[in-house]
Amino acid sequence: MDISKLIDAFLCGEDLDELIKVSSTLLQCPLLILDDAFHVVAYYKPEDFHDVPFDATINSKKISYEVVRNLNWQPKMERPVFLTIEESPWRRRVSTLQSEHKMIGYLFCIDVNGSLETISDDDMHKIETILAKQFLTQIENQFLSTNTEEEILSHLLDGDYQNSALFRMQIANTWIEQMTHEHLAIIDLSNTANLQMPYRSLESKLETELADTHPF
Repeated sequence: MDISKLIDAFLCGEDLDELIKVSSTLLQCPLLILDDAFHVVAYYKPEDFHDVPFDATINSKKISYEVVRNLNWQPKMERPVFLTIEESPWRRRVSTLQSEHKMIGYLFCIDVNGSLETISDDDMHKIETILAKQFLTQIENQFLSTNTEEEILSHLLDGDYQNSALFRMQIANTWIEQMTHEHLAIIDLSNTANLQMPYRSLESKLETELADTHPF
C-alpha cells in the first residue's frame, strides 16, 4: 500500500479531519477515531454509506455500552481486534492509538469489503502512528489555547493532560508555576448555606488560615 499521500498531507500540516479522510480512502472503509474516554473525535464515511450503529455513534458522539464492554474485555489491546456489532453486517477492526508511549484513543475501521485482514501490519501501524501524532497535536493545541488557572486546574483534575511536559508548558507565567511543592489541595466552600453553625465556624477558620491561597 502506498501511503505517501497520507504522509504528504501530514507533513503539510493538514488537520485530523483531512488525515482521516485520506486514510479512509487508502483503506477503502469508513473510519472513526475515539479518545480514551470513548468520545468521538473524528470520522469519515462515504456519502452512500449507512450503518445504524455507526450513525448512532456519530449522532451521540460516543459509542454504545456494548462496544465499550467488548473493548474492556480485551487484555490491554496489545493487538488489533475484530468486533461484531449488533444491527451491523460489518465487523470493526479496533486498534489503539499511541503517542509518546501512551494510549490516547482508538481507531475503528469498518470492514465493509472484508479485506482489512489482508493489509500488512506495517502499513496499518504507519497509518495509526500518523493519526495518533496529529490527534496528540490537536489535544495540545486545544489546551494551549486557554491558559486561565481555573481551566488548567479543571483539566488537571479531569486527568486530561497526557504528559507532565504539556502541563508544565501550560502553567508557565501563572501562579501555579510558583508552587514549590507538587501537591494540590482543593477545599470546596461553595455549598455551605444550609450548614449548621459549627461548620460555618470551620469555614471562617479556613478562610482566615488560608487567606494567601488562590480562589478557585
